[in-house]
Amino acid sequence: MTEQTDKKQYEMSFLLQEEGGLSTVTKFVKDLGGEIALEGSIQKIALSYPIKKETNAFFGFLHFSMDPAEIAHLTHEMETKPGILRHLIITPPFKKMETRPRMETPRVAERASIERKPEPVRPLETLTNEDLEKKIEEILK
Repeated sequence: MTEQTDKKQYEMSFLLQEEGGLSTVTKFVKDLGGEIALEGSIQKIALSYPIKKETNAFFGFLHFSMDPAEIAHLTHEMETKPGILRHLIITPPFKKMETRPRMETPRVAERASIERKPEPVRPLETLTNEDLEKKIEEILK
């Protein structure tokens, strides 16, 4: 097998103390033989709770391919670098291509064919004072 086929696709998101920490993260990936496919822009965000006594951080993400054996080394580097508050490495989900058309179940087809008619709206009855007094007397008896 060639080196290219051994690599898998990964996505890494991270929180940095400083905006310039992105170069450190990309250096870690490249030093371990990773190839960066997409580099997201860094955005300053307010944290919901303090992380390492920081209330603001710079959020970024990378899509890259790397040998799966090197992911443990990358994780170690990310955890030991003081400017990196948090990181998460995942394998992106693969999109499934459907080869055959989907069949509708009979229940769905039946429901679609049933037409529901809205109930007619009854006009409100207007009561005179005399009619209202009669109804009250009927209730009280």
